[in-house]
Amino acid sequence: MIKYLLNLILFGLLFFGTDAQATEPPVKVALVNLADTTATHIYGNRWYSTSFEKDILNYGKETYLGLSEILGAANIDVVIRDFPTNINRKSFFNVMDKPGKAMEQWFDEMAGEVDFVILITKKFEPENKISHRYLNGMQYGIGTYASYPDVISIFSFVGYYIFDVEAKKEIHLSRKDDQYLLMDIRLDKRMSYHELKNLPQQYLNLTRDKMHQIINMRNVEIKRTLLEYLNQK
Repeated sequence: MIKYLLNLILFGLLFFGTDAQATEPPVKVALVNLADTTATHIYGNRWYSTSFEKDILNYGKETYLGLSEILGAANIDVVIRDFPTNINRKSFFNVMDKPGKAMEQWFDEMAGEVDFVILITKKFEPENKISHRYLNGMQYGIGTYASYPDVISIFSFVGYYIFDVEAKKEIHLSRKDDQYLLMDIRLDKRMSYHELKNLPQQYLNLTRDKMHQIINMRNVEIKRTLLEYLNQK
């Protein structure tokens, strides 16, 4: 009888002990979206440009859905957080390229709640500001031009900043993934003036699909970067 009880206790320790070790607390990532919630169609002619909101994709929402899925499989939880109103959205870093004082205070407030912060924001400008001058200041979407009625430009100048909350430092994505998207696509036929300003649905669908593709690629790179960083800690 005593031997049976000892075996029963030993089995319980092995079973529950193993289970406790397997269920480690998940790493937590706060996702903060500062990007537009709709895509932009920008139309430009010789004298002026006009922009139109196109509700074909929400960059931040799609990023959250994708990251939640692929990071969840690695025991990393993704939560949504708002960006503090007291921090300048155009300047996250000080002159030493380190998070500014207001950013560090924000990290202190989140310490213990999340381990990392990912900011989604407009990060880039087109390098050739002459040929793509109408895209300056834009975030993501599609461009059409009166001078080139057989060309569309699919673009995304949205990027990411990843921070270690406890260490208060930036974690860099690889250079090949931390860049903007700008594709000039030549069409089989010229668009009419009406179509240039009122895009056919097929080109909006093409823009949405390309945005989905780039978001998925960036999400995979974010996961790889986080896992490599965690393995080095």
